[in-house]
Amino acid sequence: MRDPHTFIAPMLAVTVPHPFDDVQWRYEIKWDGYRCQIHWTDHLQIFSRKGESLLRQFPDLSDVAKVLDRPVILDGELIAWENGKPSFSALQRRHVGEHRVIVFDCLYAEGEWLLTKPLKTRLEYLNNVVSTQGKIVVADGVVEQGMALWKAAREHGLEGVMAKHLNSPYLPGKRVRTWQKFLVMNRQWAVVPIISEAEDGQWMWWVSGDNAGGHVMTKLLAPKNWNVDVSSLVREKRGTDIVWRLPCPIDVEVEYRELTAEGKMRHGRIRQWRTSN
Repeated sequence: MRDPHTFIAPMLAVTVPHPFDDVQWRYEIKWDGYRCQIHWTDHLQIFSRKGESLLRQFPDLSDVAKVLDRPVILDGELIAWENGKPSFSALQRRHVGEHRVIVFDCLYAEGEWLLTKPLKTRLEYLNNVVSTQGKIVVADGVVEQGMALWKAAREHGLEGVMAKHLNSPYLPGKRVRTWQKFLVMNRQWAVVPIISEAEDGQWMWWVSGDNAGGHVMTKLLAPKNWNVDVSSLVREKRGTDIVWRLPCPIDVEVEYRELTAEGKMRHGRIRQWRTSN
């Protein structure tokens, strides 16, 4: 028998490349924040994805207890709201008062564990035990219209869409295909003027907005089919890093999730590249 006071490893989704429509699936906005789990028993606990207390980092979340009136365990996402949309950068700054918890699943309610029940049943419990108020927002969703929701997410600059099969049970700690996510990704051409060596001997490309490498937007592992002889390259020191300057910068197209306020690419990956002349 599980203890309602104890953290439950969250269920995870697989990433798929394309949105789809299906009458057996529910679609929700994927919020760009920190996964969290709310336990309201004889006291409030809010856990991170790894089971650490988020109340220590975000003490204003203690206000969540004001809108809960019965023992419950909720799965959700902690976000920070800035300029009309969620901001991961604002969340990292931990400004008091900007935080909301988007709750999208109910794991325990009315003295009963709900993990083996289908998602559609858990959602009924969710809407019975909590409502949107204070720092809690109950997630909206649509059935079947996954492509339309993904297009709306892209138009509004949101992270993407979660797709969940309505009959899926909750499998703690498992990454399963009955939960899927399709992300809104951005693409940008930039240059790689300097490189460094990673601990495992692979080359790191320093992706920059200029040939001098003055503003480094991200550092990515070089493609496996790329190599270089550094004996003829200019060696420099950047902070604590030893780097080499390339005689001809590499043009690179990077796919990334978000450009931060500091101009850094989050979750970037190389799509294609070519050597500049």
